Amino acid sequence: MKAPIVIPCVLLAAAVALQVGAARAHDADPIGVSLVEGPAGEVTVKVARPAAVQRAWPIEIEPPSGCEPLGGKVERREGPRRVAETRWSCARSLRGAEVRVAGLAQADRQAIVRARLADGSVVRAVVPPGGEVFAVPARSPWYATFAEFVGLGVRHLAAGLDHLLFVAGLLLVARELRRAALAVTAFTVGHSLTLCASVLGWVRVPAVLAEVGIALSLVYLAVQVARAERAGRTLPAVVLALGLLHGLGFASALSEAGLPEGDVPLALAGFNVGVELGQLAFIGAALAVSAGLSRLGARLGERRRLALGHAIGAVAAMWCIERGLALFS
Repeated sequence: MKAPIVIPCVLLAAAVALQVGAARAHDADPIGVSLVEGPAGEVTVKVARPAAVQRAWPIEIEPPSGCEPLGGKVERREGPRRVAETRWSCARSLRGAEVRVAGLAQADRQAIVRARLADGSVVRAVVPPGGEVFAVPARSPWYATFAEFVGLGVRHLAAGLDHLLFVAGLLLVARELRRAALAVTAFTVGHSLTLCASVLGWVRVPAVLAEVGIALSLVYLAVQVARAERAGRTLPAVVLALGLLHGLGFASALSEAGLPEGDVPLALAGFNVGVELGQLAFIGAALAVSAGLSRLGARLGERRRLALGHAIGAVAAMWCIERGLALFS
């Protein structure tokens, strides 16, 4: 029995609204703290604070025992944030040390601390305004690393409007639950393959090119939606190929986050699981809305399907131009 799959405009509009709202919510932005440990005991410390955090509320990172400041502080503006950079000279590794983030209580902000140690491992923590002390663990337990990257994968999928639009387009093209399941499975296999291959260094594609390819894949999918033809047997194979492009985009985000050198497979698995959980949550929400609208007698006619196809195509075309220009900037 065929079950029409309805992806309402309100669901896509909500995704856009969430991103616009997040871009405007500067007042709730946390303080970003980055500690990068070099091989010779030199540590680069960066503090990025929102413009809303006034200069009267300085955020200072106090060096732990065994570390001494090197030179003065360099400040600059990066978009809506002010970045202060300092350096330390440390006689021993930061592992096991306690770093104090002073000024959080006055600024009424939490701090997101990311410490990249000399061995390549990356440690992250949230420091509340009342705590102000970040203890670098001697060794993160495996389950903490896995959970951290699961959360990272979920957040990346939820914030990636291009990936969500692609999944929505798949459901519109497939029209039937069985075909949709096959298409989504093919997409999962495709992006998982290139995600693993790229992170492991087997495939190297510039992030800008990957983003252009993702935008082009959305244009192709929008055309298929607008053609108002039923998906053929080749849909899973085509989607598998397009999923390879999206995997390169996921890999770029994962590389920017930083992989713990000793736990690359674990972090990779966690991130992939997080992406799949986010994808399943989006599909589940779409199907739940579809079921609710069907009970109310609402159906997605060809005219509305055509309008959605044009809407996805317009957004994708804009991304193609924007990302294409980035190749020459």
